[in-house]
Amino acid sequence: MASWTKIGLTAVGACLCAALGVVGTVVYMRPVTPSSLATPERSLAFPVGEAEFDDPRPVELRLSRGDDLALTVPATGRVTTSRCKAGVPMESGSSVLTVDGVPLVGLATSVPLWRDLSLGDEGEDVTALQTELARLGYEVDTEGPLRRAALRALRDLYEQAGEKPGALDRVTIDRIVWLPAPSTSVNECLATVGSTVAAGDPVASVPGALESVTVAEPPEGLVPGDRVLVVDGTSVPVDAALAVSDPAALVQLSPLPSLQPTSTDGDAGRAGAPTAQLVLAAPQAVSVVPPSALFGAADGRGCVLSDGVVRAVGIVGSQLGQSFVVVDGPEPLATVDTDPAPGTPCI
Repeated sequence: MASWTKIGLTAVGACLCAALGVVGTVVYMRPVTPSSLATPERSLAFPVGEAEFDDPRPVELRLSRGDDLALTVPATGRVTTSRCKAGVPMESGSSVLTVDGVPLVGLATSVPLWRDLSLGDEGEDVTALQTELARLGYEVDTEGPLRRAALRALRDLYEQAGEKPGALDRVTIDRIVWLPAPSTSVNECLATVGSTVAAGDPVASVPGALESVTVAEPPEGLVPGDRVLVVDGTSVPVDAALAVSDPAALVQLSPLPSLQPTSTDGDAGRAGAPTAQLVLAAPQAVSVVPPSALFGAADGRGCVLSDGVVRAVGIVGSQLGQSFVVVDGPEPLATVDTDPAPGTPCI
């Protein structure tokens, strides 16, 4: 019996050792991470976007004006009220002054009115009058003969000036002061309340018309292409010297608030010089890439790595952590490597 017990204990011990060996093997096995929880490999391929780029550049302007102009009164009598103030613009469609209690309204017609007008009259002065009334918001046909809609518009302007006229059957030039621009700055008032004026007398001195507008210091690295100047939301073309010299464009710019005369006209670079945006007339299609994708950049050129291939690009600008490039060749960029290997040669 004792012999059997000894043999049994030995067998049990052997089994226990074997069991412990198995347990040890399990404890030291490397755990397997489920594929759903594995950390994905980092991808360096970044999708390339497309955008329109107009290369906007803030610029200061230098203005050139003609000699000062004199605004003249079309009526004879005593000045009973005047809204003329130096430095305060006269606005087309508003009263300028009253003579013998009759309001005179300023109008910025493209040509000064030189005759009284009746229904059915035609001519350049009629077109100029009706065009300005339409610009002021009245439903007036700009082409063709003088119509009643223009007379109703004038009657409304006189009422706004403080008069209550009856129905108008004609336009009389002794009621209208010609203004060279829709908003005309005043240098000096020449007729005071109580003074006597005759038709043709000057009542105010105003700045001469714009003769040229030039970019004072052309920006460096401009993207090639025709340019336009944007001032107060108005766009006009500039020539190769970045100047506005077209008469029609200058007429567009004349009334803009940013270009009204100041002590710094003609002296760009000082505080208060007028400013504008210089942009491409036709925006350019560009590829949008992260700045980190560019390498070998110099003199507006550089390279990117796309699908393992080095591609040469022109660098046209950057904004808000994006770089705008134009790729050489007809094949567009689909993706770029955001971390090209150091020393990768740029072609």
